[in-house]
Amino acid sequence: MKSLLTKLPAMIVIVVMMIAGPYAMSSFAAQPDEMATSVKNLNDAILEAMKKGKEAGFSGRFHIFEPVVNDNFAITTIAPKTVGKNWDSFSEEQKQLFTKTYQKWSTANYAGSFDSYDNETFEVQTDSIQTKGNAVLITSLMKRPNKKAIEFLYVLQEFNGKWLIVDIHTSGVSQLALTRSQFVDLLKDKGFDGLIASMNDKVESFAQNKK
Repeated sequence: MKSLLTKLPAMIVIVVMMIAGPYAMSSFAAQPDEMATSVKNLNDAILEAMKKGKEAGFSGRFHIFEPVVNDNFAITTIAPKTVGKNWDSFSEEQKQLFTKTYQKWSTANYAGSFDSYDNETFEVQTDSIQTKGNAVLITSLMKRPNKKAIEFLYVLQEFNGKWLIVDIHTSGVSQLALTRSQFVDLLKDKGFDGLIASMNDKVESFAQNKK
């Protein structure tokens, strides 16, 4: 398993500062386990990919993560946030292309990051879910033998009755902030076509490693 802080895709969106309201214990009608479904689905996929590891190869792990990313992340909400105000200048065709490329890029980052297993387990803390405005914050711990657990703070919002991931924080750092900074710089330096090419190159680099 590679460095989580640097490799985790920025399934980033809805900057936390944009989610109004103080932290509080969850007061939504949905049950905690229902709110945490997307987090648990992602954890299950991560464990499956790590256990299959290099035997499955990048392609096999990509196929594990692809439906999970599609179904448990608010991709169409996330994608615009990763490029900031640049989104408004995109044509409809560019918006569709970027969203599709972002979805593939995100999946590839997971497939490329979680490629080995060392008896890790996950614990989703559904007994301490907090709310911030219209979002819920759920902590998930990756427990590692003889090592400090890694804490992930998931930000989720409800879309058509389903709670989807809109941001992930690791070590207090928003994955949205990291990815948006990267993408905005690429847009400034290389333009839209250059950004798309860079994202595709990243996916291809994972695929060529074949591990």
